[in-house]
Amino acid sequence: MQAEINGKDKPLDFIFDTGAFNSKINHTLMEEYNLETKAIKENEDSNGNVKVIEVTQLEKVVLGKTPFSKIGAGKVVYAEESPSPCIAEHGIIGANLIKLAHWKIDYRKQMIYFSDEPFSIDNPSTAISFDYDSPALSDTPKVEFKIAGRNVENLIIDTGSNGGFRLPVSVEKAFTSTEPLTFYDCSVSGIYGFNTDTLVVKTLQLNDFNTSFPIEFSALGKGLIGNEFLKYFVLYMDTDEQTITLVPQSEIIVQPTRQLSVIPAKDNTWLVNSVSANASHGLKLGDTLLKVNHQKPSDLYQDYCDYVMNNYKLYNTDTITIETKSREIINIPIH
Repeated sequence: MQAEINGKDKPLDFIFDTGAFNSKINHTLMEEYNLETKAIKENEDSNGNVKVIEVTQLEKVVLGKTPFSKIGAGKVVYAEESPSPCIAEHGIIGANLIKLAHWKIDYRKQMIYFSDEPFSIDNPSTAISFDYDSPALSDTPKVEFKIAGRNVENLIIDTGSNGGFRLPVSVEKAFTSTEPLTFYDCSVSGIYGFNTDTLVVKTLQLNDFNTSFPIEFSALGKGLIGNEFLKYFVLYMDTDEQTITLVPQSEIIVQPTRQLSVIPAKDNTWLVNSVSANASHGLKLGDTLLKVNHQKPSDLYQDYCDYVMNNYKLYNTDTITIETKSREIINIPIH
């Protein structure tokens, strides 16, 4: 979403992130906007990467024509490999601002609405509501979901995550699944870059929604619900009553789990950044590949951000053809 800050008539691009405790501003704007450091604190991104950052105060943040005053914002220095500035280069609208209004997110229309009064719920007969808890100085909403008959607490409704459901691996044994999958993964990045993870994926019943959905159990210990699930709904956030309401917009479609993903390396090769633990091809996390679908990264992308926004096209076929460092050609099923 776009916002103007500190009286400058210049729209800046921000990620609207209910999962971020504090707003963020790109460090490259500190001098242009005369932003002074007010404090120093530790900050953790969605992958558990922790940095010590400077905190400033945005005297005015204007969304549409509405000003929000004196918003704390961390000065973020994005990791070189972070995709966040490719999506919105100037920063993050976090929950310390979000708590000051009521919100409606229409994923189908790609519209965000806000008001000083709670929104009336469209199609209330189909609505599913959850009370949420949040910290005193912010509004990162933590809800309780019933998954496979068990109540799971402390799941952050996270509009800054493009994933689906993620739970800590510490609770994985409590859920049984007929065909669990295990992945070695370094494909999910926060503002401070990637972190290596081991994911166990189980397709489980979401009792409140009468549907099944893949649940990732992560060694990084986070519990969240991201846009891969939320995109099927209109999301309402009543910050007075602390309720999240989801109104279905379309049928929930479970996408097959991708067995392999890759990322460009600096030497114009590819690196395996997510791979099934049980695959027969023998590739490992971090392996170098010379070509994917007979092409090098420079054949497909102008730069890293071009890759971030368009890499999904690599996986639009049933199989992916890779050329290993030893020049072996392997055809690998995507799902």
